[in-house]
Amino acid sequence: MKQYNEPILATMFNLFAGLCCFGLLPATIMLFSDTNRVSVIAFVSLLLNAFFFAGFAQVMGLIAKTAHHAERAADAVERMTFKQVEAPKPTRAPANTDPLGLHKEPAFYYSNEGANEGPFTWKDLLDFKTAGVINDETFVLREGETEWRTFAAMAE
Repeated sequence: MKQYNEPILATMFNLFAGLCCFGLLPATIMLFSDTNRVSVIAFVSLLLNAFFFAGFAQVMGLIAKTAHHAERAADAVERMTFKQVEAPKPTRAPANTDPLGLHKEPAFYYSNEGANEGPFTWKDLLDFKTAGVINDETFVLREGETEWRTFAAMAE
């Protein structure tokens, strides 16, 4: 795990803020002993500089910490492994209960990486789509037709 180190520039700005605060001591003594214009300007400028340097150092530190934590999070995501879920295997259509073919539904085939699977009923294809076995881009052929169409085009 990577260790967080405060940026050097943030450390320098904290040092400058400390020096400004150290300079505020003589400026405060000057301000209370002799309230002339120079002592007021020195006091106010040192005070503003101290706030500026301290604030800027804090902002830089926060940005660096955010970047550090984002990098650690990205490393953690890279180390994750995802379990692949296998889609259920398609089942065959039920046995032919209409031997004379009086109530025959059209049979469908789908292409599975170059191999034709089927015959299946339209309801079977809808179940396969719900299960993730096929998708809208899977090529489907209706029995008796010669042209393969996508499942989405066939469903229209």
